[in-house]
Amino acid sequence: MIQSLEGVHSENETGKGVGSYQLVYSEGRWWIANMVWAMSSDDGKDIPKKYLKNN
Repeated sequence: MIQSLEGVHSENETGKGVGSYQLVYSEGRWWIANMVWAMSSDDGKDIPKKYLKNN
């Protein structure tokens, strides 16, 4: 699963990025097997539109 994100860090600056989550269903429940996220270096302009929440 890939999704976009927007947040504010401790110095009150906003940032946009994408996160990827790998899920595994085992023993009757979902487990997070892997998580990776990366912040945009161009205020979200370098994130493909299909991953943005409001395109």
